[in-house]
Amino acid sequence: MLQGYTNAVVILTSGPISAISVFAVQVGVSMLLSFMIVVDLPTISKGVASLSTSRLAPFYRGRWPPK
Repeated sequence: MLQGYTNAVVILTSGPISAISVFAVQVGVSMLLSFMIVVDLPTISKGVASLSTSRLAPFYRGRWPPK
Protein backbone atom coordinates (compact mmCIF):
# COMPACT_ATOMS: atom_id res chain seq x y z
CA MET A 1 0.00 0.00 0.00
CA LEU A 2 2.71 2.51 0.87
CA GLN A 3 4.85 1.52 -2.13
CA GLY A 4 2.82 3.68 -4.52
CA TYR A 5 2.92 6.66 -2.20
CA THR A 6 6.66 6.31 -1.64
CA ASN A 7 7.36 6.49 -5.35
CA ALA A 8 5.06 9.49 -5.71
CA VAL A 9 6.78 11.30 -2.84
CA VAL A 10 10.20 10.62 -4.35
CA ILE A 11 9.08 11.91 -7.73
CA LEU A 12 7.49 15.04 -6.24
CA THR A 13 10.39 15.95 -3.93
CA SER A 14 13.38 15.15 -6.14
CA GLY A 15 12.87 18.21 -8.36
CA PRO A 16 12.66 20.85 -5.60
CA ILE A 17 15.50 19.26 -3.62
CA SER A 18 17.68 19.29 -6.73
CA ALA A 19 16.84 22.94 -7.42
CA ILE A 20 17.54 23.95 -3.83
CA SER A 21 20.89 22.17 -3.80
CA VAL A 22 21.94 23.78 -7.09
CA PHE A 23 20.94 27.19 -5.74
CA ALA A 24 22.90 26.58 -2.51
CA VAL A 25 26.03 25.65 -4.47
CA GLN A 26 25.70 28.74 -6.67
CA VAL A 27 25.31 30.99 -3.62
CA GLY A 28 28.33 29.37 -1.99
CA VAL A 29 30.53 29.83 -5.05
CA SER A 30 29.46 33.46 -5.49
CA MET A 31 30.14 34.21 -1.81
CA LEU A 32 33.58 32.58 -2.07
CA LEU A 33 34.51 34.56 -5.18
CA SER A 34 33.21 37.80 -3.64
CA PHE A 35 35.28 37.19 -0.52
CA MET A 36 38.38 36.55 -2.62
CA ILE A 37 37.86 39.82 -4.51
CA VAL A 38 37.39 41.78 -1.28
CA VAL A 39 40.53 40.26 0.24
CA ASP A 40 42.55 41.06 -2.91
CA LEU A 41 41.07 44.54 -3.40
CA PRO A 42 44.25 46.50 -2.48
CA THR A 43 46.25 44.58 -5.09
CA ILE A 44 43.51 45.04 -7.69
CA SER A 45 43.42 48.79 -6.96
CA LYS A 46 47.19 49.09 -7.39
CA GLY A 47 47.00 47.19 -10.67
CA VAL A 48 44.26 49.45 -12.02
CA ALA A 49 46.15 52.55 -10.87
CA SER A 50 49.27 51.34 -12.68
CA LEU A 51 47.37 51.51 -15.98
CA SER A 52 47.79 55.29 -15.94
CA THR A 53 51.56 54.89 -16.48
CA SER A 54 51.49 51.91 -18.85
CA ARG A 55 51.32 51.75 -22.63
CA LEU A 56 47.55 51.76 -22.23
CA ALA A 57 47.65 55.19 -20.57
CA PRO A 58 46.06 57.12 -23.48
CA PHE A 59 43.14 54.73 -23.62
CA TYR A 60 42.86 54.63 -19.83
CA ARG A 61 42.85 58.44 -19.50
CA GLY A 62 40.39 58.82 -22.37
CA ARG A 63 38.01 56.29 -20.91
CA TRP A 64 38.37 57.20 -17.22
CA PRO A 65 39.73 60.73 -16.83
CA PRO A 66 41.60 61.52 -13.60
CA LYS A 67 39.58 63.07 -10.82
